[in-house]
Amino acid sequence: MKKNVFMTLRILLGLVFLIFGTNKFFHFLPMEMADGPAKDFMMALGATGYMFYLIGLVEVVAGIRLVLNKCVPAALLLLAPVMVNIFLFHAFLDCAGFVMAGPIILIYALLVYENWAPIKPCLK
Repeated sequence: MKKNVFMTLRILLGLVFLIFGTNKFFHFLPMEMADGPAKDFMMALGATGYMFYLIGLVEVVAGIRLVLNKCVPAALLLLAPVMVNIFLFHAFLDCAGFVMAGPIILIYALLVYENWAPIKPCLK
């Protein structure tokens, strides 16, 4: 039972990042822009000309690895800076977005906990 729960969470998280990462390239999902500092931050990322593509690439690669169950600890480590940014963005700039981001952050934390043994040596 526990194995099936974590498999489902892994695939769900992988699909979320695969879909939203791909959206950064092909814009098939409409993205509503928040006002104020959140909008300023997103506009600054877009103004770089490459940052959204880099984030999208990381999300797609990690999402594929999670869905296919290939190098899951590496995929989770690859997503670590993205997850920290998602958390901080919603904590400081768009608190209303925690409704959507909160479950994703929780799933990520559970998967890191489940894969802690192979991740721990990478953090030394």
